[in-house]
Amino acid sequence: MDRRTAVRRLAALGVGTSPFGAWAQTTRRERPFRIGVVPDALGEKWFVEAMGTLGWTEGADFTVLRSGYSDGDPNLDDAVRRVVAGNVDLIYVSSTAGAISARRLTSTVPIVMFSSGYPVEAGLANSLARPGKNVTGNTQYAGTGVWGKLPELLHEASPAVRRISAFWTYGPPKFAAEESEMVYKEFAEIERALRLSIQVIKVATPDDAARGLARLEAGRADALIVTASHGLGIAQEVMRFAVNRRLPTITDWHWPTTIEPYPLLSYGPPMAELARTSLTYIDRIMKGAKPGDLPIQQPAKFALVVNLKTANAIGLQVPQALLLRADEVIQ
Repeated sequence: MDRRTAVRRLAALGVGTSPFGAWAQTTRRERPFRIGVVPDALGEKWFVEAMGTLGWTEGADFTVLRSGYSDGDPNLDDAVRRVVAGNVDLIYVSSTAGAISARRLTSTVPIVMFSSGYPVEAGLANSLARPGKNVTGNTQYAGTGVWGKLPELLHEASPAVRRISAFWTYGPPKFAAEESEMVYKEFAEIERALRLSIQVIKVATPDDAARGLARLEAGRADALIVTASHGLGIAQEVMRFAVNRRLPTITDWHWPTTIEPYPLLSYGPPMAELARTSLTYIDRIMKGAKPGDLPIQQPAKFALVVNLKTANAIGLQVPQALLLRADEVIQ
């Protein structure tokens, strides 16, 4: 998932606000707490500032070990190895893929997920309520019904939609196959309910992107679902493809508003909420909590964004009922 532009803005959204901020650590550690981050965007200025609002000072209380990894790079495992080799006290990852890679190397170092898919099915936790292992954080998808909601929103935006392609980047080798199976079940349910056809186009690595676009061309879809674990560049290429063919699109994360073309729709939890929860867990682990005792959190809210500029570009008039339900409408 490419979240680099979004996370840079999180400090301004109050990600550090927490009832724990008033009682930070009561004693100094013998050395600063070492936090490894994968990708590097998780350790940027917003993170340091947010940790400061929780009472932790970079250098004195914690240090950030960056892996050199950016979303979309192919060598995730190598980046995680560099972090683990740095003798870190905690690993902060952006997705299930990062957590899977980290857990292959350590079952003791705490791992906190900014977001994730299906951590139980991926073998990272015994349950959401009692993870029981060394992984905790947020889940964006488990038990939230997101994958049924995305086709439903596309259909609401354009009732003529019948064939949907999903440009699918959340599969093996980075992500567990069991996670995809959970998604396919949700797709099957909405297919039956709305009489849709959903074609999943698996794009396992960035090198598969060209083949994936060729399959989109051959599939003659009416609309697209676009995931983004291979980076914003590939997702942007898919968006250009969709606009050129006048196809409605939806993403499962909030696209940076400075990057064009913007998807017609995006639907996902606010980044600030994911940051706030995950940083609170880092705070608690630094104070002695065990990750296996901290429930993996589901988002309290999902936000719908509608982009009318893209609607105009593809010649679509978005129904007023959908506009009224939107949390944000981009003109």
